[in-house]
Amino acid sequence: AHPSKATTGFRHQNISNRMSSIELPPRNRDPERSPGTEPSAGEAVSAYSGWLLPTCAVARGVALPGSFLVFVLYWALVFPYMTGPLHPLSVLTHGANFLVMVADMVITRQPYPLLHGFYFWSYAILYVMWTMIFYFAGLLAPCSCADDDDAPQPGCRERGDDDEADECRFIYSSLNWAYPSGTGTLSAVIVLLVVPMSVSIFHIIILNIRGTQASTTQGSRRPALMRQESVEAFRQGFVDMLKHEFRRERLYPDTLHENWADAFAQCGISGVSEKAYLALRAGLFGFMTAVLVWSLAADGEGTWFIYLTHWTLVIEVGYLGSALALTHQAQQKGAPVVTTASGFPSAGV
Repeated sequence: AHPSKATTGFRHQNISNRMSSIELPPRNRDPERSPGTEPSAGEAVSAYSGWLLPTCAVARGVALPGSFLVFVLYWALVFPYMTGPLHPLSVLTHGANFLVMVADMVITRQPYPLLHGFYFWSYAILYVMWTMIFYFAGLLAPCSCADDDDAPQPGCRERGDDDEADECRFIYSSLNWAYPSGTGTLSAVIVLLVVPMSVSIFHIIILNIRGTQASTTQGSRRPALMRQESVEAFRQGFVDMLKHEFRRERLYPDTLHENWADAFAQCGISGVSEKAYLALRAGLFGFMTAVLVWSLAADGEGTWFIYLTHWTLVIEVGYLGSALALTHQAQQKGAPVVTTASGFPSAGV
């Protein structure tokens, strides 16, 4: 038997009452604001740099699943066909980059809205289109083809009298538009299957680790917000979860704008101080910045910007840098808190 609307409403009201009774630490309220007064939504949004939070959200929407895609595609489609030795830089840009994003995911435990996967989906389509433009415009990239000079594979052009074709009209041999049927099929699989699956996997993983912390940690504002997310989004099951996730406003890059300081000031792992958390974020940003600089310095062909690996590396460094800046800002200045009529912070997660 299904519960009546009155019963459901009563349960929800009890949940809301219990949640609103949670005493939240005052550190994120504006120290110059008089007690008992609340900021407007406009004041809450103006508490951070107008471009910083949307930039961070979009970059994370791409960098987290994007670094995973780079990792998988490289080791599955590129590495098996390499003829030379494996360079340490390749390990950093096709492995360590993903591990850094996993570490960031674990220590921050910030939500990953399903609709933020739209940024990654758009990014994947854009890169597929770039490979098409590159091929049909006759642009050339350094490469090594399996066939000999007398009959190089389509899209390759030799530069010397050896068994390697040194210039190719494709960026990656697996995306060689000289074979439109196979390349088109692979592109469709990546865009329509791999990308949505990657986004869904990270959404579910993050939802689980957030829920785990919310159920085991007390006395912190962030678990309170996580409990609100769980109750509000999933109290009536899978269908309502999808309705919640696919609301239009979930697409916006500043989804967290009303409680952004709570999402960035504190580590997602209990017991980690704010200073240690800031140092962790600075370490991740510094490490990937060093990898980016090394990768740029190692480019001897002037073709660094054509590769998906490097596009994603730039976006990842941009995310880590903007997240570090937001964390520092949240810890130094705090932020106004927008509350609902029940007295609980407005849901942005």
